[in-house]
Amino acid sequence: MNLVASTLLLVHADEEEAFWVLAALVERILPEGFFSPTLLPSRACPLVLLDYVQEYMPKLAAHLAELGVDLPAICFSWFLSLFTDCLPVEVTCCFSLIFVVLTVVKRGVFFFFALVFRRCSACGMSCSMMD
Repeated sequence: MNLVASTLLLVHADEEEAFWVLAALVERILPEGFFSPTLLPSRACPLVLLDYVQEYMPKLAAHLAELGVDLPAICFSWFLSLFTDCLPVEVTCCFSLIFVVLTVVKRGVFFFFALVFRRCSACGMSCSMMD
């Protein structure tokens, strides 16, 4: 949560505004218990992503398995930090806005991140496994 809070403090000039955005994230947008001591909801996110990759991107899943890549272990910190530790602040803010919109519309966060994962080839990460 410290990475999320620090990013909010960088983005919002007012500390109180950053606090209320963090409170809204934790209390209204993220699944209940996302930052709890057990981290159960946040540990489930990478597993759902793995299921998505295996089901909808079997070539990529096979390639990752062949390389011995443990996708949930790699991306756990991404979900826990809400992608603030692996993306530029500008991109994180854009993702956060879309995240909020999708949550409000009840589309779910996994659809969004899966779509981003699928479309990353269009953003310069060309990989034949993602076609």
